[in-house]
Amino acid sequence: MTGKQIGTVALAVAVVGLLICAIATRPRLDTPATTPAVTQEDPLAAPLIEHMLEAGVLDARDTAPAELVVTRRDDRVHIQLSEHLLERLGPGALERLELLAPEETMTWNRYRRFLDRLHDAVVEKLPEDQRHEHHGDAHHDEE
Repeated sequence: MTGKQIGTVALAVAVVGLLICAIATRPRLDTPATTPAVTQEDPLAAPLIEHMLEAGVLDARDTAPAELVVTRRDDRVHIQLSEHLLERLGPGALERLELLAPEETMTWNRYRRFLDRLHDAVVEKLPEDQRHEHHGDAHHDEE
């Protein structure tokens, strides 16, 4: 390869890398229609957590052992995902949940977005017949 070709390839790789970074870090708007309110008193009282607990698709508590351990830390929320939950959600689970590690402390707004992504990931892994039931239950609760 000539120097000019190497430069062109390097520029293309840099542009693609910047594009991927821009997409991954773009701001997201929470809409009231899709993001349930979360009380800042008890992160386990979030409607989406309660919904997943009632549907029996998630084991979430404030102490281990649980698939998801959720605790309040001052004005933030601390989460810890179990290995079992990560295995159940499959390869790339952390990336789909937009987490860097299985244990993180986050703002309440980020916690709400995390719950939306977790709900979607859990429902995606349900057998087809349970997906319809679960999806229907979620809409029934909103009526």
